[in-house]
Amino acid sequence: MAGIRLNFTIEAESFSRALANYAAQVQNDKTRTEIVRDQMRLAIRGIIDLTPFETLAQGRQAVHTQLLRAVKPYGGEDGSFSHIENDGLRARLRSYLASSQFEKIKDVFAKIGSKGYYAGFQMLDFSEQLHHQAQSRRGRVETEQNILTPQVKEWQMYLERLQGSVGRARGGWAQSAEAVGLELPMWIARWRSGGAVNALIEPGSVTFTFINRSIFIPDYRDKVEVALAGREKAMAEDLRRMYAGAATHAGFGR
Repeated sequence: MAGIRLNFTIEAESFSRALANYAAQVQNDKTRTEIVRDQMRLAIRGIIDLTPFETLAQGRQAVHTQLLRAVKPYGGEDGSFSHIENDGLRARLRSYLASSQFEKIKDVFAKIGSKGYYAGFQMLDFSEQLHHQAQSRRGRVETEQNILTPQVKEWQMYLERLQGSVGRARGGWAQSAEAVGLELPMWIARWRSGGAVNALIEPGSVTFTFINRSIFIPDYRDKVEVALAGREKAMAEDLRRMYAGAATHAGFGR
């Protein structure tokens, strides 16, 4: 069989040996190249399934929730100040927001914030750092930070940018998926430049590397190892069933 080139990230010697062994022993009408491709397609599918997010909508909502935990727009996401009961004050705050008079918004908050809807919160000018400093090592905002910002429009623009990056983590596997014939939805595939493919499959040897350059995957190594271990176990089970079936057919199981 001629060597074919594919590619991925993370060395996985155990899985490579299991894959070569499986391709050599399984009995069906497919070539070894096809068998290897099928198993690698399932392996990549498993890795992608363990990489956030399951859907575009889920990802956008998760990003939204995380940012709100880090910092909230004082005027509300629509800038309506709907939490303010006094009509006159609410109208004044909207006017301040429209004219970017953020210091006046801060002054109002300083007078009513400690006893109103946002009691216990602090008011800070918007900065991406407010989000970054609230993130854990895994990139998540685990707890409510009780921070408000008067810059509603800047907050909205940052949220849109974050939501626009949803799919980037899974997209880092897109080139690997394409190499083995796995089609991915566009919200993932558009980030294909975040990864690469490099594997050599030839008689008696299966070597490959999974490459995902995305910085948006917490514990990515664990996810890959879990997915490959699961596929390795599945191949072993397939072989066990194949030999058990052959033994029964020959009469040994009676």
